[in-house]
Amino acid sequence: MTVLREITIRTVLLCVLATVQTSCGVFDFESVRYIEEVIITGNAESSRQGIRVLSNAIPPQSWNQELPQEPAAIFIESFILEMTDTAKSGPNDRDDFSWIQKVTFYVESENEASTLGRHPVAFIVKPGAETRITLETNRALNLVPYILEGIRITSDLQGRVPEDDVSLIGRATLGIDAL
Repeated sequence: MTVLREITIRTVLLCVLATVQTSCGVFDFESVRYIEEVIITGNAESSRQGIRVLSNAIPPQSWNQELPQEPAAIFIESFILEMTDTAKSGPNDRDDFSWIQKVTFYVESENEASTLGRHPVAFIVKPGAETRITLETNRALNLVPYILEGIRITSDLQGRVPEDDVSLIGRATLGIDAL
């Protein structure tokens, strides 16, 4: 069998598997990866003036993931952002996500010579005054090629500067299938 044909067959199988997995939601096992805690500096005056928060306020994250012996299909099942108490100034400080208009997380390769593109893996629009938000995920994107090269999660944050400092963490649950 030629290499190109073998790659094509594997690609078709992964596409079929992606369709089956997103409709069934059943994986061989799950793994959790984290967005490290981030403190975003707030300012009441800047918030009132509608000054925009830096789009890269959540720094890139590298995720390491052990693959089973055979290549696996790996998809993001869920992605959650949650406020933490680190930046709270006192008992009456209630931090929430109302300052965000939209946030999108992307996957990209850490390999500078990679031909893999940057793709959205999770997003939310206008989350409101919540302290914990669940993002919509791209459950059709197989992360295996990115993991093989080194996976980096980046973000694009849109919104105004929060009224005061806020701190948040993130958690993504990966669904993993051995082929």
